[in-house]
Amino acid sequence: MDKLNLEVIGGIIAIAIQAGVAVWWASGISSKMFHIEHEIMKLNMNVEQNTEFRVLWPRGEMGALPDDVKQDSAITVLQAELHRLRDRLESGRCSK
Repeated sequence: MDKLNLEVIGGIIAIAIQAGVAVWWASGISSKMFHIEHEIMKLNMNVEQNTEFRVLWPRGEMGALPDDVKQDSAITVLQAELHRLRDRLESGRCSK
């Protein structure tokens, strides 16, 4: 009878260990799934932001770089100077 009780207790312990391993394995899988879902959400956010940037930046709807503003200002000044010089040339006010 004692041998039977030991076998039953040993079986119960083995089942408990297997259940513990199963819970540990399932929690590991759950953790990995959560991590993957989080990474997918981050990637989707980056794709949405990139799409918005790709559409709005060429239209000038997201502002301009400081260097672009400086360059645009310089171009405007040079265009005004070119117009002034053309007007002088056409009116014959240029001295050689």
